[in-house]
Amino acid sequence: MGAYVNPSNISFRKALRMPLYVDKSEMICDLNNYFDTENQYLCVSRARRFGKTMMANLISAYYSKGCDSRSLFEGLKLAQHPNWDRYLNSACVIKIDVNGWFRSTQDKNLTVQAIQSAVISELRTEFPSVQLPEEVGLANALVTINVALDETFVIIIDEYDVLFRENVSDSLRTEYLDLLNSLFKNDSLKPVISLAYITGILPIIRDRVQSKLNNFRQFTMLKPSVFA
Repeated sequence: MGAYVNPSNISFRKALRMPLYVDKSEMICDLNNYFDTENQYLCVSRARRFGKTMMANLISAYYSKGCDSRSLFEGLKLAQHPNWDRYLNSACVIKIDVNGWFRSTQDKNLTVQAIQSAVISELRTEFPSVQLPEEVGLANALVTINVALDETFVIIIDEYDVLFRENVSDSLRTEYLDLLNSLFKNDSLKPVISLAYITGILPIIRDRVQSKLNNFRQFTMLKPSVFA
């Protein structure tokens, strides 16, 4: 269990303790329909304060191998569905809060480097039998682990669009786009990722800087589909 690789369910557990909790756990049924399919890339965009982070925490708590969440979900609507626990705590989850990293990194131009370094460090701890090269990037690290152990991953990125919304250097934005491209527009990674769930304020723009993410299935506030 780590902060970014196979995180705990503590954030979701705290949400359940709130005096008022709106049960949206049934969305897991819809996510499971995309799990390990050709449509495993999902982007959910909402305005601020519409529960994007809470949903990301719920999804992480459901899939992450780093915790046992059965008792948390058994009392929710999800548990009323057949095979609701098919993927419960069965996947290696990588959860990244881009906004958190951007705000806490003193030198903003090192944000992407800091994210990759922290996640790769936890991957080394999680998979000690796999020898990752010293200068390996995140995408290649995931491929190496998959080849060695047949491990697949669920990637959750909260507020993926921060570096597109903020006034950052072109070099940082390009570096970040290269990271997203290496993870989600890379044929070598496609069989390695069982599910990718990214959230943001902005839907994915299909031209100019964000065009490389046009393989994501979008769910916006105007067209939320199953995630209404």
